[in-house]
Amino acid sequence: IRFDNIWFGNYFSSTQINVMEIKGEEASKAFSLLLDKDLEYNLTSYTANNVNFEEAGKPSALILNGIREISSALIALIDQKLEAGSAILIFPPKDIDATSYQSAFPEISSTWQTKKDSTLGRVKTIHLQNTFYNGVFERIPNNLDLPKSTSFIEIQATNTNERLLSFDQNAAVAWIKRSNGHLLLSSFTTDSKASNFYNHGLFVPIVLRALESAKAGYSLNAISEQATAINITGLNTQGESPLSIVDESSKQAWIPTVNQNGLQKSMTIQNLNLPSANYPIKKQDSTLAWISINAPRQESQTTFWELNDLNPLLKSANLNTADTWSPNNTALAETLSANWFGQDIWHWFAAIALLFLFIEIFLIRILS
Repeated sequence: IRFDNIWFGNYFSSTQINVMEIKGEEASKAFSLLLDKDLEYNLTSYTANNVNFEEAGKPSALILNGIREISSALIALIDQKLEAGSAILIFPPKDIDATSYQSAFPEISSTWQTKKDSTLGRVKTIHLQNTFYNGVFERIPNNLDLPKSTSFIEIQATNTNERLLSFDQNAAVAWIKRSNGHLLLSSFTTDSKASNFYNHGLFVPIVLRALESAKAGYSLNAISEQATAINITGLNTQGESPLSIVDESSKQAWIPTVNQNGLQKSMTIQNLNLPSANYPIKKQDSTLAWISINAPRQESQTTFWELNDLNPLLKSANLNTADTWSPNNTALAETLSANWFGQDIWHWFAAIALLFLFIEIFLIRILS
């Protein structure tokens, strides 16, 4: 019998949260000021026209900072990162391409047009019941000065349980579940003259809490021996040196086939016949990632031996006390029953009881 009592697994562990910022022409400086010198975060910034998609595919949170138009490649990156459990923080500019935003975020009901109204642009409610805020505030002052804006992106419909801040009717900042990740959507444009949100005390805890979720999004990487391919999107496969899977104990190495479809990459392992274990994925001497391979459950797939084959196996294993029975033995059922229930000794108790009875009668007669 082959048991699968040992389970192999690994998870991505880092002391830093990787943050990718993609900046448009109207980008706010607030994010670099907040994250650049914070050792908890590893901030990498690109302009919208010069994005390194190889780097962008790695586990990280993504900040869209003042991007006017979201390209099809960027939409694919957003979908990929949400599938991986990342957080996408969206801070739109004043001048926005509504069509591209509607394509990127179809679940959000908005015209994606900038609305100018200083009265409607005042935050009225902090939705503290949202689990997003758990552990963020020790207390909230009664007369807190809430963010306001003279121009904002109007979001007509967002569920109350997705709102973090609200204007009179619509959401000002929303935290929306999508696929395995989240969208943090701000209706405040990145125009610093139109809004005080980026200088407000609520900006920092909202952004940092959203980024923390990206760290929690790193998933356990464990697969079955029957798997045919592994998703390796985000690994650096460029250059002449191939990727290899290495057995750390025997130092045996396998060279898998790497396939790429757009931004998605996979590694074929179907014909490698890797036994259950943890394996590093290496490029030359550098370890890029770890994979864990596990055997499927096989306890119920038992093996049977004929009696002639079984006896030598028992002797070779020094099982000298083992008993064997032939299916043709007529006393097999009685033997199994005796071994299970023990010997049938009730008649001895009956004989002893009768003996004590005779002794009692004998003593009574003599003494009387």
